[in-house]
Amino acid sequence: MKAVIQRVSHASVTIDGAVKSKIGKGYLVLVGIGSDDGESDIDYLVRKIVNLRIFPDEQGVMNVSILDAGGEILVVSQFTLMAQCKHGNRPSYIGAAPHEISIPLYEKFCERLSAALGKPVLTGVFGADMKVELLNDGPVTICMDTKNMDEEDIFLFKKLANGDKTALEILYRKYYGLMMNYGLKICSDKDIVKDCIQDVFVRIFGNVRISNGKRLLPRAYLLASLRNALFDSLSRNSRIDSIDMLDFSVSIDEGRLAELLKNDDEQLSKSIALVKYISALSTRSKMALYLKFICGFSHKEVALALGIKEQSSMNLISRILAALKEKISK
Repeated sequence: MKAVIQRVSHASVTIDGAVKSKIGKGYLVLVGIGSDDGESDIDYLVRKIVNLRIFPDEQGVMNVSILDAGGEILVVSQFTLMAQCKHGNRPSYIGAAPHEISIPLYEKFCERLSAALGKPVLTGVFGADMKVELLNDGPVTICMDTKNMDEEDIFLFKKLANGDKTALEILYRKYYGLMMNYGLKICSDKDIVKDCIQDVFVRIFGNVRISNGKRLLPRAYLLASLRNALFDSLSRNSRIDSIDMLDFSVSIDEGRLAELLKNDDEQLSKSIALVKYISALSTRSKMALYLKFICGFSHKEVALALGIKEQSSMNLISRILAALKEKISK
């Protein structure tokens, strides 16, 4: 989940020529929700936003929170915060959560932010064409991404491995969505995936050997452990005798592509060809692409999640991208 917090003298949202919401002194918060975000991302952002000390004190130093300043908050949903611009000039929004995920999370975010602020936050309309006006005071603009909480995660992960129940609750809530989405691409049975996620946390809880190892990569370790747990579960009742025999579904709705590219037949044709090409890749290749470009994993994380060396991860992804570029150029 990403947020851009701007300290404003005033801000407003207009829809179809009518002002929907407006505030005086406070924050304009633009929020983008990713497909792997969950309630722990909400809790982190809410806690950070209300406690940020970016209003001036009596000496003019930024040392006062919005709670102490008595300010208001206007929240505007903005999926374009999830844009990926690494390749080409046309941003990709594949990492943005679909409406069935993003709307409930957006509503919970607003509810919890209102509770933490002690008064209702104002909003735009999710998915609407909005005109946003503001007077940035300072200017002061803070960007946050809940996926950049590595140091905090490592600290919590070590506490989890040492038997801390609070750390267990926080990490379970934070990574449940990521693990469930990843697991369902391997096994379509949600109950099996849920049981395996729970097994992973049970095995880590109180296992001090994990916390004594070299630098941890928590989310990669969790996905690697989940993949192993799913293999153990599925191999009991099938002929799967190797992790490499696991399936990994990356199907994309061609109807959705057709809707998005309805005025560009050539781009649509290429996109469908790419989808089919990716679907035919090996399980490991599809996992690598998903982890790198959907989950935003580093090469180190991809390597740990797949049980390969970092250089092998880099070589694998490089080969796949080269083949995709060749496919596009035809």
